[in-house]
Amino acid sequence: MASKNPDGDWKFGLSSSVGLGGPAAGLAGDVSYLRSNADDLGQLGGLGLDKSVSAHCYGGLTANHESALNYNGTAVRNSRKEPVWATSYGGGVGVQAGLGVGLNYTEMVILN
Repeated sequence: MASKNPDGDWKFGLSSSVGLGGPAAGLAGDVSYLRSNADDLGQLGGLGLDKSVSAHCYGGLTANHESALNYNGTAVRNSRKEPVWATSYGGGVGVQAGLGVGLNYTEMVILN
């Protein structure tokens, strides 16, 4: 991941996520593009509320919207005081269908 902070510095990092949600059935592997209004990679770490849709019949598409949450359930805010969100969309292979809402936890590793 890459992010340009409000002071103009670029930050680079890696992320991994686990979550619970549903309903969905099947198995798929995807590559996605992520866009966010976070102005610091650390704002994307922690809890998130996901809304997603996906469909694959050998090849397929996926889309997800996440709202970043503090541990007390309030919205994480960026430097402009906006609630932090991230959207991702992409495609991949598999046989799967899903439309759901769930919670996730994202671990961020800042590389610089």
